[in-house]
Amino acid sequence: MKKFWTEFKKFISKGNIMDLAVAVIIGAAFGKIVTSLVNDLLMPLISALFTAMGLKGFSEWKWVITEADAAKNIAEVSFNYGAFLQTVLDFFIVAMCIFIIFKVISGATKRLGSATKKVFAKNKKGEIVETVVAVPVVKEPTTAELLIEIRELMKAQFPAAAAALDAEAAAAEEAKKAEEEKAAAEKAEAK
Repeated sequence: MKKFWTEFKKFISKGNIMDLAVAVIIGAAFGKIVTSLVNDLLMPLISALFTAMGLKGFSEWKWVITEADAAKNIAEVSFNYGAFLQTVLDFFIVAMCIFIIFKVISGATKRLGSATKKVFAKNKKGEIVETVVAVPVVKEPTTAELLIEIRELMKAQFPAAAAALDAEAAAAEEAKKAEEEKAAAEKAEAK
């Protein structure tokens, strides 16, 4: 059981798990902001527009299956498609807000050409504080580029070995060409 808790502690303290937890919390808070935007600002405008056109607001659109009867203590049974349409509209507005924020952030990152990094430094009082600084974005070399660089370094440090390897590579290339020519000649004879 102790091993289980140790593994769980390692898992939960990984950076990407903590980032995910922060993202969920921020996402929930952002969801409240967007819900307020929709319910308190946009939907009243849309409802006012529909009312001006002589229509009811979204939330009041429904198909009544059974009317309410207070005398018989029967509640209204209705198909509330307006509430569904409002929820769908809420979703599209949330998706649009997230898309716009993503575009703004990615555009700013491209324009700045840098990323940020957390560093710790001492302030004037001598206290260690966390600071975010811009770091230039560096293109990572490809595997092929790394291998070429290693080959060139080895050639510079071991010229005799490099010459032998180059000669061996040239001989292998010539043997390969001879094989290809032989195969082509045999193919031509077969025709």
